[in-house]
Amino acid sequence: MILNSDPENKYVFEYKNEDGKKVSKLATTYFTATYGSLMKSNKTKFKMRESDQVEMFWKSCFIYVIQLLFSYVILAYGGFKASVERPPELHFTMFFTVLILHFTCMPVARDGLAMMKYALLHHDEFDHPISAFMLGFFNLSEMTFAMIVNIVSNQSKNKVDVAIASFIGFKLIIDLPTIYMGGIEDFPQKGAVGKLEQKRRRADKTRPMMNCNWLFNLLYVVSAIFYKCVFFYFFPFGSSLVPFFRSLEGNITGNN
Repeated sequence: MILNSDPENKYVFEYKNEDGKKVSKLATTYFTATYGSLMKSNKTKFKMRESDQVEMFWKSCFIYVIQLLFSYVILAYGGFKASVERPPELHFTMFFTVLILHFTCMPVARDGLAMMKYALLHHDEFDHPISAFMLGFFNLSEMTFAMIVNIVSNQSKNKVDVAIASFIGFKLIIDLPTIYMGGIEDFPQKGAVGKLEQKRRRADKTRPMMNCNWLFNLLYVVSAIFYKCVFFYFFPFGSSLVPFFRSLEGNITGNN
């Protein structure tokens, strides 16, 4: 049974096939291409050596570190100066820039969760299942960190053009894996990106377990709960919630 009305599933990220198995569609980035290349079937298909897989994974780690460092530099030098009183146009701009950035981060974070879960349940399909799991964690954690830094950084913005420029900068940081992949002329491994068909369930105790399964299962569960309960619903309102709570703090202090 399909979860949407699109028969070819061109515009959905997750659906169920005719057998009722959950299928996730991944966006094409350097991270997802590396993830697909770590599968045993794709290693044979693209005639890759283990050294090629290792090289792609370490390049993904380098891109991830660059993303974190750029975000940290913005956080460290931007400061945090929450202001309660802002012009209406600045509130409007901040809300919609954070909302648009959230819509950009959300599919990447969702891909990260799907990658983590698939590596957890089908680790025998990978040459390096822990590396595949970590690629999914890279996706989710970087989107979370970038959103938090963007929300914190926005508190010190006092002009509309500065807020828009900050949004553009964060958009470039988020799209770095896609930009890097687009700069590679001959990159056949991007054909390894496709659909992840979940054939097992986490509740199935008879399924084969990967090394340190309890640890990676716990990390996935915590990440999934955070994404569904916090990231998905509350992050778009972050720039507005901070001054709101600061105003409540001021009222309480003033009454005392």
